Amino acid sequence: MFFLILVVAGSLLLHWLYKLNKDYYVMAFFAKRLYTKDGRSAESISPVAPGKTIFGNTLDLYGCDNASVFKLSRDLAKEMGESFVEYDLGTPVYNVIDAEIAENVMNHPNLITKGLFYKFLYPFLRTGLLTSTGKKWHSRRKMLTPTFHFNILNQFQEIFKTESQKFLQQFRGKDEATIVLNDVIPRFTLNSICETAMGVKLDEMAEKGDRYRESFSQIEACFTRRLSNPFLWGDWLFNLLAAKDYAAALNVVHGFSSEIIAKRRLLLKDELENLKEAQSNDDDIHHQETLCHAGHLDLC
Repeated sequence: MFFLILVVAGSLLLHWLYKLNKDYYVMAFFAKRLYTKDGRSAESISPVAPGKTIFGNTLDLYGCDNASVFKLSRDLAKEMGESFVEYDLGTPVYNVIDAEIAENVMNHPNLITKGLFYKFLYPFLRTGLLTSTGKKWHSRRKMLTPTFHFNILNQFQEIFKTESQKFLQQFRGKDEATIVLNDVIPRFTLNSICETAMGVKLDEMAEKGDRYRESFSQIEACFTRRLSNPFLWGDWLFNLLAAKDYAAALNVVHGFSSEIIAKRRLLLKDELENLKEAQSNDDDIHHQETLCHAGHLDLC
């Protein structure tokens, strides 16, 4: 009798899971299946990437480093040949590799909310232009868009030229040497960005800049570790098991950024004071000219 009850219960459970599997990828920890606006299954127009295990694509990246993640992504895109669907740990992912679909996504005014993996950047970037959505994203986008106008970029040509020459100096006399570009390019980009965007030169902060770049590399490793381990996707487990390993690196990065911002505020304050002083002098000159023209100054 007991065995019969187990068989019936098991049959009912399997039937329920079978029906549920039409809307959820059950073996990928109930990842919701994707559908188009007109109700068609996304799988009818885009292929599903084969997973390495019975759990869909959940464990495809498990244990991968930066290079392995990059290679696997490129190889999979080449194998699929078109935009494709993946079902990860309770999460559906639509990988766009077609230019036409990418254009539709990029130009859509409402598709600005980022996916799960962008949340892994919150401890580092918090919610800026890259990770935010809604009104905050629109306000940040509106604020930053003019800064990329070519007329504004032209004024930074001398800075780019100077930093490029510093960058090239590192290679002089090293014809036979092996240089890892990943070690030298970050210094060039950080120096250029800080001076152009913030007006702060890092020549006097070289040691802090080096610590920042080292810490940034640790944060990059943290992101890859979390991306490749689905058990760390949830904030609770990540904070419990891994977050403490990168707390020091985050403190260095945020401290460096805060110091750069503080320097920029001082520079901006000085610029505003100089502007007010110049404006005041211009007003005095204009006032004197007005009096001269009115014939109220004998000296005129």
